[in-house]
Amino acid sequence: MAPLKSVKRDAIDRRLQQVLDFANQTSALLNDRAPLPKTLDGELDAIIKRSFPFPASLPLTGKASTLDVLGSQLWNAATNLLRDEENGGDNVRDHKARMRLLVLLRVFGFHLIDAAHHTSSRPNTDRDQRIRIFRIALKACRFSLDHGEVEMAMKVLERCSEYANAPEEDFPIVRIADATDGDETDRHGTLKNLVAEYYLLRLTYAWKTDRYDLADHFFTKLNLDEMASSPALAEKAADVFHEAARILAGKKLWEAANRWCERAVSALESCELEDLSHDAPELRLAITGIVVEGCLANSNAGLRQRAMNLIEQLESAYSMSNRMAVTLMRFQILMAVQPLQLADVDAVMAKMIRQGVLTDKSFKT
Repeated sequence: MAPLKSVKRDAIDRRLQQVLDFANQTSALLNDRAPLPKTLDGELDAIIKRSFPFPASLPLTGKASTLDVLGSQLWNAATNLLRDEENGGDNVRDHKARMRLLVLLRVFGFHLIDAAHHTSSRPNTDRDQRIRIFRIALKACRFSLDHGEVEMAMKVLERCSEYANAPEEDFPIVRIADATDGDETDRHGTLKNLVAEYYLLRLTYAWKTDRYDLADHFFTKLNLDEMASSPALAEKAADVFHEAARILAGKKLWEAANRWCERAVSALESCELEDLSHDAPELRLAITGIVVEGCLANSNAGLRQRAMNLIEQLESAYSMSNRMAVTLMRFQILMAVQPLQLADVDAVMAKMIRQGVLTDKSFKT
């Protein structure tokens, strides 16, 4: 009877060969621009769930390079298909099916690249390679979440956890100065940002699966002070927090929704206004809209004042005093206060009349 270790190794080798054969066939189909079989998404789904991850630190001589090349080819092919999809295709059903296929291709490509890293005989020596794979993992996870494929997102997040926990091992706090210190500092900063993005994706997965307790847990893993050094990341965090608040507001969970709104505002306010993108004012407006909606849903005087403060900040810091939506929010809050402050209501109504360009929509408003 063959030793148990040898039997397990043979089973792993067979599984690896099946993955390589399938990857080669799929890559050839995509490169030839041949019609894709209708069963491809089901086959991809099955092989991802059945085959990955491979056992850690398993040296498979000569396979790592092949896995990486195939994974990269599939990732690039999926990107090309995505560009084609963005340039055409109006059929909603076909679009949804195609996007699911692209999610599966990207996740499959990532797992091949990840397997190449872990089947290498020296997986931990190339820090740039670890950063590259971490980035690919985060893109695959974000793409999965954006298209409602939460199960695939979790498959990737499970692998991400290893990369997220690696920085402290790879980049010690105390280093001896040398010629490469600048590069090491850049890598460390990049990894810190990638780890923050990882926790934002864990948080997103949590609220997309109605695990708000987990969302709060992963929020505690974020360091907003560190994120302030990257305005793009802070803005991304604010957007994620706003989405959580929007979902909670849709379920009338106003206390929790307001908490996430406050977190979103704090993320934006951690950066200088001029460092944020052109989309930041619209994001701030959307966040304020949820706070106002919550204010109107209950009679909390403190929340009403907070909503009014946010409106005043939109008018002063973001130069939105001429926006009808901002004036309308102020009007709604004033109308919720009893007794009515008639002078204030009169002033804001006069302002709305001056702002409005008469159309069917503005007339109804």
